[in-house]
Parts: sequence; C-alpha cells; structure tokens
Amino acid sequence: MFSSIPGAEQFDENGLAVGVGLPSIASNDPRPYRRLGTVIWRISYVTQHFGLFASEALRKTRLNGSYASSDYVLTAEIAMLGEIREIPEVLIRRRVEMQGGTKAVLHNKKAWTIWLDPRMEGRRFLLRMEERLAWEYVRSAWLLPLRPMDKLACMLAGPYVHLSETSSLRHQNVA
Repeated sequence: MFSSIPGAEQFDENGLAVGVGLPSIASNDPRPYRRLGTVIWRISYVTQHFGLFASEALRKTRLNGSYASSDYVLTAEIAMLGEIREIPEVLIRRRVEMQGGTKAVLHNKKAWTIWLDPRMEGRRFLLRMEERLAWEYVRSAWLLPLRPMDKLACMLAGPYVHLSETSSLRHQNVA
C-alpha cells in the first residue's frame, strides 16, 4: 500500500516564491519506523494532503484531529502504513498568507488550539504543543494495525525524532 504526493512550491500574495523548495517526505523503506522518521524529520507545510491516498489506508487512520498539527500526525500514520512516493513535478502551488490563516495564531499556542477547537476555550493545557504532538505519534502507532515489533519501534521512534528535531530547531533559533 502506498500514497503518492505531489511536488509543491509556495508563493506570497505577490506571486513571489517563498523559501526554498519543500523537502521531500517520500520514503519506500520497508520499515514503518524509518518511514515515520522521514516524515517527522522533513515535514513542514502539509501540501502532501493534495496527493493520492489509498482509501484502505485512510480508513485505518484517525484522520485530522482538533489539535495543532494533526495534519502532521495523519501524514505520519500514512507513512507507518506504507510507502510514500513523490511525483517530482510541481503540481501544487500554495499561497502562504503572512497575516491570515494559521499564521495569525501560529505563535500563540493557546490561540491556535482554540482556533482549531473552540470548545477548548478556558481549559488548562497540560502538555506543551511539542509534547502533545509527540504523544499523538505514540497513540497513532499504538492504534494502527501494525505488527507488534513495528508498533513498538514506531512508538519509540516517533517521539524521539520529533523531540530531537524540535530541540535542534530551538537551538538553531537561539544561536
């Protein structure tokens, strides 16, 4: 079972390219934990959801949740279930809004969570966003129909790669 994702580029409100090309999350490694690691390490903007997914694979996932970056988790679940192949040509051009959309609430984690799920207004948040995402990777591995050793490897690899990547980005921003 595999998914096919399109090549993508991003542009601003003036039609100018934003940033460098998006890194590929394609992986044909036979080990689910390796595919999961590739997705977590390389994912940035989720243009991959404009690709083709096997409906059989999507039915096995939790789909998008009402928490920040649940689209990352969905992509990770797809990777744990099978290969992700990339069409090298740019088929998606995505406009990045500098003031609207998730950019408007991105730097305020509580506002972002409430924007995704208004029922969260007034609730306490026990986990930081990075920790919540690591937890969701563990939950996904636990809930997916994987072989026991693959399940265990993904439950360990998901949070490890995510928190390592988050930590390394924090250190880069401090320097």
